[in-house]
Amino acid sequence: MSMNVADKPTMYAEIFRVLKPGGRFAFYDPIRGPGHEPLYPVPWAMTPDTSFLLRRAEMMAVLAQAGFRLVSESDETAIGLAWFDEISARRARAAGAGKPAPPQDPRFVEMTRNHRANLESGAIAIHCAVFERT
Repeated sequence: MSMNVADKPTMYAEIFRVLKPGGRFAFYDPIRGPGHEPLYPVPWAMTPDTSFLLRRAEMMAVLAQAGFRLVSESDETAIGLAWFDEISARRARAAGAGKPAPPQDPRFVEMTRNHRANLESGAIAIHCAVFERT
């Protein structure tokens, strides 16, 4: 949910404050990737002005400044893309079996299409990390 928060230093400092020493904080969030600027709208933001993605290095710096120690991290972009592939395959199987497609909001279709394109192009990555309160 950090992509919805503009003031990440305050958010992470507060998370750090409420954790006991040795407590862990995990996130699984989209971040800015190394690719071009993301396409909008996406599921969490209609425009760049309402999306607060950081690049990996920026995110790590903010968390370190809050006092967190990195325990583990991984790039989960491939898993996100595999999910999109599975959804597409399910829809194709349903259509092949003559099942009608469920109604979809055209705005959500565009947001989803852009999110997938952003993951494919590297504009956005899905990052998973676990931190420990020092």
